Amino acid sequence: MNKNVLVFDGNPIYHSNSGFKLSKEEMMVINGMEMVDCTDELSLVSKSKDILKNEGLKNVKNFFNEQAQHYIDNILEIKIGARLTDSWVTIQRKGGSHHPHWHTNALLSIVYYPQIKDGNIYFFTPKSKIEKETNLGFEIINENIFNSPNTELTLNQNDIVIFPGWLQHGVRKNKSEGYRISIAANYWIKGKLGAEDAINRLSLWV
Repeated sequence: MNKNVLVFDGNPIYHSNSGFKLSKEEMMVINGMEMVDCTDELSLVSKSKDILKNEGLKNVKNFFNEQAQHYIDNILEIKIGARLTDSWVTIQRKGGSHHPHWHTNALLSIVYYPQIKDGNIYFFTPKSKIEKETNLGFEIINENIFNSPNTELTLNQNDIVIFPGWLQHGVRKNKSEGYRISIAANYWIKGKLGAEDAINRLSLWV
């Protein structure tokens, strides 16, 4: 298994410092976007949910597409393509956080952090793996991915996180004085499913 992959409740979460950095021009595009209030206090989200269609973010879009396909090819190891469906920017001031949620209509989701000084992303399920399998309530000595319904990743600048869209997640409060900026995107599948001569075959954006 890839060393950058955490398996949580059977779901692969990819976390890596990407080395990808936004240029000054790309940051100007991000900072110039129209933002609206988010459902979370002290948080803003881009009015556009298709920001990667912006010509000034072409390199960012290519980077996201490459990362999505890498996740499918090398982590899920399935034969299918990735199609970008949504993309947006979130800005969180000091004290801003993101409530627990999941992304509907998304095979996988990507979050990239071009500017961050503080904040962790966390994932959770209603019950831990061992609770679901045994239906028993154990006293926990040390929390881990087997006995806890939660797991958390420490984020740094230029980190990227890729995970199944159905996995519930949230972001802790920004305790720093600076703004925390993230770029996120959802992907669906693109290609052929099922055998060529099967009655249940399906072609998507082919």
